[in-house]
Amino acid sequence: MARKKTAKRKSIKPKYCFIVEGCTEENYIKRLKELYRHHQVDKPQNCNGGNAKGVLMKAERFISKYGNEYLGYILWFDNDKYFPSQDANLKNHLEAKPNVEI
Repeated sequence: MARKKTAKRKSIKPKYCFIVEGCTEENYIKRLKELYRHHQVDKPQNCNGGNAKGVLMKAERFISKYGNEYLGYILWFDNDKYFPSQDANLKNHLEAKPNVEI
């Protein structure tokens, strides 16, 4: 009796990670993925609204947890709730990490 052939496993290619502020940004990324068929973009991580500081803090936890599993991290938030006097240090700290763009 012949052996059954097993399917070869495909290696998972690294992707970019988008960390977004809310539903609007998440829907925008999903729509762009549909239009351009860019397979190197993972499902966006939604922070469910709030302000820039909340997005930056979630990004810091997420990047610490997953590190180099992604090609890069893109943080996307509205500028309407970004307070440079309070959030600039955290933003600069994250931008100093490799593969992070804000």
